[in-house]
Amino acid sequence: MGDGISKIQDNQALQEGGNVGINLGSSSEIAKVTILNGASSLGGGIFVERGKLILTDTMISENEAGMYGGGLYAKGMCNVYLSDTRIEKNVAVNGAGIFANDGVEIAAANLFKSSIHANEASDTGGGLYFLTKDQTILRNLLVTYNKAGKHGGGLHNSAAKISIFNAFFGQNEAKSEGGGIHIDTR
Repeated sequence: MGDGISKIQDNQALQEGGNVGINLGSSSEIAKVTILNGASSLGGGIFVERGKLILTDTMISENEAGMYGGGLYAKGMCNVYLSDTRIEKNVAVNGAGIFANDGVEIAAANLFKSSIHANEASDTGGGLYFLTKDQTILRNLLVTYNKAGKHGGGLHNSAAKISIFNAFFGQNEAKSEGGGIHIDTR
């Protein structure tokens, strides 16, 4: 993960994207980088809005969001593609690994070679949190050892429709409901 040389770390933003902010339909690729110790209200590591993001051989670790998306916040019809990427040890109130709203596809290129691991939300969605009226798609991911203070240790879903293909959820924990997956579409 990462090449050990390229790092984006120790940056802060008051609102969005502590280490990296990508806005309004941009298509971006980040490869062989460690994104570490960023802080923001939304997307401590990365904030992406209405765009396409490709992460290759990248680690997003130990970032913090005061509200949503410790590692990554994806807003507004985003496509996030992972290849040999780990999103781990991030913290947030909701969606510590990834928080996504308004429709998102999160897909790994190779089966189980990318992971959402050991993230911790004080409220809901330790690994992933989806909040949308649109379809959400999740493919080829390992989701392990994440924790939530309330619901959805591995995944909390409030999306209208979610499709999960070739994913493994294991050793996740929630204090209230849905240690692996919690679905609440009220």
